[in-house]
Amino acid sequence: MADGKLTVLSVLDLQDELRDLYYKVTATSEDEAILEARVKEIGAQLFPEGIPHPLGRDFWTLFAWQGRSSGDAVDFHRLLNDLFARLAAEAGQKHREDLGKARSQRDKNNRNMQMARQFRRLKATNPNDADTCLKEKIGRQHNLKRSAAIEAINTGMKLLKRSEK
Repeated sequence: MADGKLTVLSVLDLQDELRDLYYKVTATSEDEAILEARVKEIGAQLFPEGIPHPLGRDFWTLFAWQGRSSGDAVDFHRLLNDLFARLAAEAGQKHREDLGKARSQRDKNNRNMQMARQFRRLKATNPNDADTCLKEKIGRQHNLKRSAAIEAINTGMKLLKRSEK
């Protein structure tokens, strides 16, 4: 959690620490205060906006009471499971966004290579025509302006050279 953002792995680490703290024997009130401070610190990391309603109690109370009754234990673990579900949903959304960006780039690369192939064919049949005029003509077919068409075809030529090696 170097950047302060919660991830599933950072929550798992904190959950392991909570489990270890739960079974830690506190011999003195000083040990109890240290334990309480660390659990509250973890709670602040996990729930910076506070515990969601209906539980509404502070994290230390939920942690300390989980051994009192099965209902309190269920509340505590449900709270952590809800947090996991939210983090997994956020990670899934980020993954879908990244896939969309990759798909978009792949589509652009395919279009650029197609335009580069078309440029090669036109250049072979019309060797006296200027390169930029041919690139502009091809770009218009793909709804690109002059500079975007030239850039797309140049990129496509580089990709074709790379794929031919």
